[in-house]
Amino acid sequence: IMGPCWLKIEEADYSAVNNASWCKFECQVSKPALISPVSDSENLEMPPLTLMSLAFRTQLNVKENKQEILVASARVYENISVTETAPPEKLPCKTFTVMRPAGSSYPLHFEAETRKQRGTFMLEKSEQFLLSKFMALFEQMDPDVIMGHQLQDVDLSILLSRMKEKKTPGWHRIGRLKRSEWPKNFNKGFFSERHLISGRLMCDLANDMGKVGFHILLRPS
Repeated sequence: IMGPCWLKIEEADYSAVNNASWCKFECQVSKPALISPVSDSENLEMPPLTLMSLAFRTQLNVKENKQEILVASARVYENISVTETAPPEKLPCKTFTVMRPAGSSYPLHFEAETRKQRGTFMLEKSEQFLLSKFMALFEQMDPDVIMGHQLQDVDLSILLSRMKEKKTPGWHRIGRLKRSEWPKNFNKGFFSERHLISGRLMCDLANDMGKVGFHILLRPS
């Protein structure tokens, strides 16, 4: 199955699976052969997607030799068609930024300035609160596609490792499978991290595949 695509599911059991994921629809089949992609010839309309572009700013904790998150920002595009031709800057979107001070406090007058843009900038006291707030907003937006620059090689690894260390509530909402504990093979390469975001597409604009995918998604030829 090469997604995203429509699937034909035969002999589905709708009662076998209950709350195994955060998806609105769940079912189970007895063998993989009962699931098959629907042919493009049927011309089914593609559903709209929610896209979220992520960016993080970090600082090195020299004592512990760890990158810690200072700022987490997101831009969210809702109900986007895969055949959309408008450039991203002309599409309606929502943005939010959650941050915490690099030291013990914010610069003078900084908090007063950010209050003027309430809802867009949210100030937290610590990295732990920052991560909790970020995941609460992420859960609310529930993106189908997450995008970023060096998301695959850098940002996703940092985000997951910081959430694990800080025991962030709802950390498993980064994907769409319900989990009670972190995988035992966590921190053993990209594929273990990618498994944690199962149910969401990832587009890293720092690699060639991501650049092509983004171009096709928003500017089809």
